[in-house]
Amino acid sequence: MKLSDLETSLLKLGPSFKKSATPTNDALRLEVDDVDVTVVPDGTNADRITVCCLFGTIPPDQMHEVLRGVVAQNVELMRQASTAAFGVSDGDLMYAFSTDISNEPALVQALGGVMRSAAAQALQWQQSL
Repeated sequence: MKLSDLETSLLKLGPSFKKSATPTNDALRLEVDDVDVTVVPDGTNADRITVCCLFGTIPPDQMHEVLRGVVAQNVELMRQASTAAFGVSDGDLMYAFSTDISNEPALVQALGGVMRSAAAQALQWQQSL
C-alpha cells in the first residue's frame, strides 16, 4: 500500500483527520485532532510504517522531569514487548510506534483509533504544562 492510499483511507475516517499544512514527499503528514502526526515508510520492509505523534515542546525548566518520565514509560513499553516508544527531538516530546500497513478497512479503522488516542494523550499532556 502506498502512503497516498493510506492518506485517502485515513481522511475518510472523519473530521478528526486533516491534511497537514506542511506536506512532504517522503512521508505522510496529517493533523489528527489538531496534533501533528507523521507516517514514515519502513526503509527495509515495504509492509511496515512508523507513526510519529508530536506531543509538543518541552518547557526547558521541565526537561529533566519529562526525560525521567520518558525513560520510565519506555521501560514499561519494552516490558510489554511494544513497538512503541517516547523520545525527544529538538526539545519536542514525541511518541512513535511501528505497525503493518494495510488497506483493509478494519485495520485502517484500528490505526485511526490508535492515532486518535495518541493525539488525545498529546493534547492532555500539552494542557498539563
